[in-house]
Amino acid sequence: MLKVSRLIAEVYERHGIRMEPDDVGFALITLNQLMLEELARQLREGVRSGIAEFNEVVQKTETRAGKNLAQYVKAAAARFGRSCSGTSRTLAFVLRRSLMRSIVSIAAPQSSSG
Repeated sequence: MLKVSRLIAEVYERHGIRMEPDDVGFALITLNQLMLEELARQLREGVRSGIAEFNEVVQKTETRAGKNLAQYVKAAAARFGRSCSGTSRTLAFVLRRSLMRSIVSIAAPQSSSG
């Protein structure tokens, strides 16, 4: 908060009104300051809550997208495996198993920091 002496000087300069440090106007200033501080606290809490909700939605969306991608790639790998024969089928099986392990690690929910 501004110094009382600065406020007194500013009021006199702008309005030509003399004030004293114990003037009732300073009580009003204090009430105004307390109200603004409470409103700022409520605003900060609202912003924090909104950010937390947003982060939760983003995490759920990422998880859902990862699962959808895993299903798509799994189906594509299965189609590829069915289209191969003999040695190619063995290679396709090894590739599909490796790919599925990678997908599972990607689709698994990641812990977020921050």
